[in-house]
Amino acid sequence: MLKLRPSVAGVAIAALAGLVASAAALSMGCPPASFDRLKMFLEFNSTDVDGEIVIDLKTDTGLKNLEVRGPDGRKRVIKLESNDSNGIGLAEVFLESGEPNLELSLGSYPVGVYQFSGKDSDGTRYCGEVFLNHDLLAPPVFSPSNGEEVDPDQVTVEWVPVDGAISYFVEVENDELGSKFAVTVPSTVTSLDVSPQFFEAGTEYEIGVRAIAANGNVTVSESDFVTES
Repeated sequence: MLKLRPSVAGVAIAALAGLVASAAALSMGCPPASFDRLKMFLEFNSTDVDGEIVIDLKTDTGLKNLEVRGPDGRKRVIKLESNDSNGIGLAEVFLESGEPNLELSLGSYPVGVYQFSGKDSDGTRYCGEVFLNHDLLAPPVFSPSNGEEVDPDQVTVEWVPVDGAISYFVEVENDELGSKFAVTVPSTVTSLDVSPQFFEAGTEYEIGVRAIAANGNVTVSESDFVTES
């Protein structure tokens, strides 16, 4: 399955900042040391009809442990421990749940506020809250797709505007060649040209378009096309 995921360091995934995550430390009864980045969102793959929960966080120091509690405040849904001997810890954490059917993902992570807490190697406690909801955008419809043959010198990816999208992430790749084209564009853009230098004639490429909502949730559509020989 094509994984539509830019690198953690990439600017593209930063646009997913959807779920505004405030470091609501006082409401959790701990000192207000906030995460530099804290996101939790739902990603729905409309092609495979599955869903996953994504967590992306960053601190300015390394965390020794991290705990996430569900909306009831009691159920612990995630617990991580860093056991490195030098106490370096984890400055960035990027987690993806399994990808069962969407209904199971929604049942496992209900709507509500998720509480994040952890300690760094100096004993400083980090706290924050994220509101997760289940509202999703419609699946993107795009071309080329479904094995369509295209001129490698004139590849234009086009998609129908998705109501409510704040941005789109487009990826074209061929794993065997090790080639990947990935870019995030604002909601005002609904087409882009891919350089002919990226393609080889007579080759199949996977393509995916993701629509990103204001709440951070993502809806992905995937397909493939072939360049003419």
